[in-house]
Amino acid sequence: MAGLLFKAIDVGFRLQLDKHGWYGKGKDGAPFEISHVDAQTMTQCLLSEGHIDPLEVDTVVVTPFGEGVGMMSTMAKAEVTYKEGTNKQMPTSFIWKFAPKDFTSRLLSRLWNCYAIESGWYGNFAEEHKIPITYPKCYFSTHDPGAERVSMLLEDLGPEAQAAKHGKAIKPQPNDQTTGIGLDLAKQYCLEIAKMHAHFWNKDPSSIPVVPPIQGKEYLNSLPKVMGDNLPKMRKNYKTMTGSDFDKSLYDDMALFVKHLPTILDPQNSDWCLGPNRTLTHGDFRRDNVMHVASEDGEVDDLYILDFQMMKWAKGEYDIAYCIGTSCGAEFQTMEQVTPLLREYHACLLKNGVPSSYTFEECLFHYCCGMFMTTSLIACVAVGGLDFKNETGASLVKAVMSRFIAQSQSINARKVLGAMVDPNTFKDGIFDKTVLASCLDLSEKAGN
Repeated sequence: MAGLLFKAIDVGFRLQLDKHGWYGKGKDGAPFEISHVDAQTMTQCLLSEGHIDPLEVDTVVVTPFGEGVGMMSTMAKAEVTYKEGTNKQMPTSFIWKFAPKDFTSRLLSRLWNCYAIESGWYGNFAEEHKIPITYPKCYFSTHDPGAERVSMLLEDLGPEAQAAKHGKAIKPQPNDQTTGIGLDLAKQYCLEIAKMHAHFWNKDPSSIPVVPPIQGKEYLNSLPKVMGDNLPKMRKNYKTMTGSDFDKSLYDDMALFVKHLPTILDPQNSDWCLGPNRTLTHGDFRRDNVMHVASEDGEVDDLYILDFQMMKWAKGEYDIAYCIGTSCGAEFQTMEQVTPLLREYHACLLKNGVPSSYTFEECLFHYCCGMFMTTSLIACVAVGGLDFKNETGASLVKAVMSRFIAQSQSINARKVLGAMVDPNTFKDGIFDKTVLASCLDLSEKAGN
C-alpha cells in the first residue's frame, strides 16, 4: 500500500499549494476555479477549440450552485452578455465545472482517473467512438493531471436555457434524487444507457485507455484499502446521520465482501471471477445525473446523461442496480418489481447487437452482484468517506442508503458473494444457471 500512501501525500501537498493560490490559471489562461472566470476568459474558452466565431463576451456573472452535497465537482452557472457583432445564436448561459478543493475528491480522481476521464469524454472519445447517448454540448475542456484539476464549460440544460434554445417552454424536471422516482422513469433511463452498454459490449478496454477496468490495477491497488478503512467510519457516520444503528447482518456481509475484494478485482481472475461480457459503464448512473428536457407539445423529448467521472469497464447491470438503488423509492426495490424492467433492459441489449447467447439469467445474476457491490461501495466511499457539509447532503445520503438497504433485502448477499468468488460459476465462460436460485433464496439468509 506504499503507492497509495505516496499518492495521498502528493495529492494533499498539491491541494495545499492550490488552496494558497500557487497554481493560478492554467496554460493559455485556462480557468480552474470560479475566481478565474471573467469576460476575457469566457471569450478565450469559447473560441479555443473553434466552436464558435465571431464572438466577444462583454459581461459575465458566475453563480455557484450544488455546494456541500459531497459531489466530486464545484459547479457554477455563468450568465453572459456579448459585444456587438457576436453570433446572435449564442447561448446566454453556461455551466462551469471544476475540481473542488477537497482532499477526498482529488485523491479519488488520482486513483481512478475521474477528472481525466470526464475531460477526455468531452474532449475527444465520446465523439470519436460515436457513443449513442445524448449528453451536454461542451465548449471547453482541459485537465491538469499534476495538480488534479479540471475545467469544463458545458451547455446549460436548465428550463430557461433550453426554452431559449428550442423556442418553446420546457417542462420542469421530475423529482430529484432525494425525493426519488418510480420504476417507469427509471426504465427510460436504463433503456437509454443500454445503448451505450451494447455499443461497447466485449470491446477491448484499451480502446479507451483512460477508463480503468474494475478488474484492474487502479481499483485493485486502492479500493480494498479505501473500503476497509471506511467501513467502520460508515457505521459511525450512519448513526450520526440517521440516529439508528446500521443493520448488523448487512454490515457483516459488507465486511466479508471487503475481505474478498482483492480476489474479485484481481485481473488474473477475470476469466472466471464475475465472468465474461464486460462493457463501458457510466459508474454513477442515478437520477441527478440525468436531465429530461421535454416540451409540453412533445416535440422536444431528450434524455441527457451527465457526469462521466466514474466510468469504468465493468458489467452493464451495475449501472442498472446503481440507478434503481440510488434513485427509486424504497418501496420499489423488490426483485418482483424490478424483474420486468430487467427483462426490457436485456431485450434492449439484444436488439442493439449483443449476442443472443447472453441469457436473461446471467443478466439477472449480474444485477444481483451489482446490487451488493454498489450498496457496499456507496456505504463505504460515500457515507464513510465523503464530507457532507450541509443538511441537503445528509438528506440525500439518508434517502439513498434506505433504498440500498431495502434493495439488499431482496437477495441472499452471502450466496451472491460466494458465487462471485467460485470458479465454477463461470466454468469455461459459461454461466451456471443453478447458482441464481440460491442467490434469490431468502430462506437461507444469515440470521434466518
